[in-house]
Amino acid sequence: MTAAGMGRIPFDGSRLPRSGRIETLDMLRGFAALLVLFQHLAETIIATHALPLPIEQAGVLLFDGIFHFGRFGVALFFLISGFVIPFSFRTDRPVRGFAFSRAFRLYPAYWLSLGVALLVLHMTGAPAPAAVTIVANVAMVQHYVGQPDIVVAYWTLATELAFYVLAACLVAWGVLRAPFVLAGGIVALFGAALSLALASHLVDKRLPADLPLNLGLMLLGTMLRLAMLERNAIAVRLAGILCGLFLAIVPVVQFMTVPPVGAPGFNLAPTLGYIGALLLFVGVVGAGSDSTRAVGCRSVYRRVAKWFGTISYSVYLFHGPVILACGTILIAGDPGSALRYVAVVLSATILIAAVVYHAVEEPMVRLGHRMIRRPVPAQAPGLAEPILATPAIGPIFVETEFR
Repeated sequence: MTAAGMGRIPFDGSRLPRSGRIETLDMLRGFAALLVLFQHLAETIIATHALPLPIEQAGVLLFDGIFHFGRFGVALFFLISGFVIPFSFRTDRPVRGFAFSRAFRLYPAYWLSLGVALLVLHMTGAPAPAAVTIVANVAMVQHYVGQPDIVVAYWTLATELAFYVLAACLVAWGVLRAPFVLAGGIVALFGAALSLALASHLVDKRLPADLPLNLGLMLLGTMLRLAMLERNAIAVRLAGILCGLFLAIVPVVQFMTVPPVGAPGFNLAPTLGYIGALLLFVGVVGAGSDSTRAVGCRSVYRRVAKWFGTISYSVYLFHGPVILACGTILIAGDPGSALRYVAVVLSATILIAAVVYHAVEEPMVRLGHRMIRRPVPAQAPGLAEPILATPAIGPIFVETEFR
């Protein structure tokens, strides 16, 4: 077995070239954020019964029974994170630097959104969360201590934290770029998801099969990075097999753990969301830097799409509180109120996200980089110069090196 397949390989960020694929990922991330927002808007409108009954029933069938746009977007986020996050480590003090950069990148905007969410809950007269729930959400570990999310969308962040720990271990062990090790981890995670799904069916209780499934999907994103960007021959052969494995187990996991809408049967929505995300990701990223030109994207569109991708972390964090705060706009049996609601929520969410990005996210990332930046000692000939891989993408955002 070659060293590239199994041995300990020091991380070398300098081997990761700048590519049009990164721009494509940025646009995909913005698209994914829109899909999640779209799903939650639709669910709220349907629950309020603002639309005529036939349209409402069609909406329930589409969004809950056929295709889950929110799960599609989240799966895209996970693939993007797996594709790029493990390569945002520095070669000098990698784990420490990574922890600092992630903390300053994730928590400040998240804490602000949590504060806004608590304020909105208070203003709308909703029951206040218990103190232990608030503390768990502040630490972003609510899923691991049995506490609910204060904002529904927060569940993905707990998965991101788990993946960060996994990525840090891979770097510390020197196997980040070892395809056979990655493949073993992916198979183990998918196997755990399948086992928990089958156990859920047997005990008639939903067990957390989604966690290993999503972690395996993120690690699959890392394998796709090696295959599609670094052109690792072993990874190229393994990636196709692992993608096929994912497509095979997703229907089983969803069938065993996700209750269907309406009559008993198989709920296609989350399954097709996962499958669609993987197929789109492989198709678009595999097309490389020519993909945007191939679909006739103009430079103005690319700039707008990239900008939306840049603010998409805040879009993800704040769209929930905005949807709740604007709920009084919706009136049962009034389709016009649904249109007004969509316009107000979209405008407010994008405006807040843009302000938060420039006022909170960007300064905090700069501060984090200043805190972890240290003079780099001279290295022996033949070793890569420690650098930050470009650019590092978090749950639904791109982390640019602010200089």
